[in-house]
Amino acid sequence: MTYRNFWICFSLFFIFNFTEAKVAEKNDQNLSESSRNDAKEEDDTFYGSLVKLEIPDSYKLKEVVIGSESAPVKFIVYSSFTCNHCRKFAMEILPKFKEKYIDTGKVKVYLRNYLDDVAALEASILVRCVGEDKGETILKMYRKIFENQKDWMSSNEPREFLKKIFIDSGYEAKKIDACSQNKKIPAGLMKEQQRAMQQLHIFSVPAFIRSDGKMHIGKITLEELEEFLELKTESIPEKTETNPQNVAETKEETVEDKDKTILGILKELLDFKKIRKKLKIELRKKKKKSKSDIEDRNINKAIAAA
Repeated sequence: MTYRNFWICFSLFFIFNFTEAKVAEKNDQNLSESSRNDAKEEDDTFYGSLVKLEIPDSYKLKEVVIGSESAPVKFIVYSSFTCNHCRKFAMEILPKFKEKYIDTGKVKVYLRNYLDDVAALEASILVRCVGEDKGETILKMYRKIFENQKDWMSSNEPREFLKKIFIDSGYEAKKIDACSQNKKIPAGLMKEQQRAMQQLHIFSVPAFIRSDGKMHIGKITLEELEEFLELKTESIPEKTETNPQNVAETKEETVEDKDKTILGILKELLDFKKIRKKLKIELRKKKKKSKSDIEDRNINKAIAAA
């Protein structure tokens, strides 16, 4: 059995198994065996089967967020573990972007899985399961899978190879096996895939969506991503970390600066008083001198008249 045929068979097996489990939970909805067979014959593809699934909202997964909650800029990335351009973005662009914008509190990114095929679905299930909705943990495994993408995709035993990636990353085999049997996570991933296709009309990845709805589909460079998100250093406020010590230091500096200002004003007032006093003394001297000059002139006039 070829690798492609293996995943197609596994895809249909998993999807229709999930459908049956969902129907069993809803006693008021009984889907006959004949109608399931009709649906299978109608569209025997992964996408076709996925679109037809009716997945309750209760299966919706939490968002995987990388970055500070208070970051002023936010965007969504859809990527598939079997996509080459997605691998390039994850391995070459995202690390640089993360260091420059995410780690500095300027941007936060929502990582969403896109299911090109069941191989991408199975990898996504394990990542979400072991990551437990922790952004940095999930991001670490994103990189691990993309690092091994070529070897994984060309392996004769892709499922075992994928399992080995997680074991080599420190996870126990029992946990990986348990994650493979998880039903809620694949349902949630497929529900998100439905939204990507039906509501956002995304049929190719990587896909980047801004908070205003503007979208970029396909490969992207760091410069193009910066331009797409309109990231200008001067327009993005720097994230400032505050702690009690910093606040106390700031207050002390403020008081000291205030004291300096008050002393400066007092000094100027004192200097002005000194200047004013000096001016008064000089004015008095001038008045005395003027009076003396007048008296002298009067005396001279009297002498001359005599």
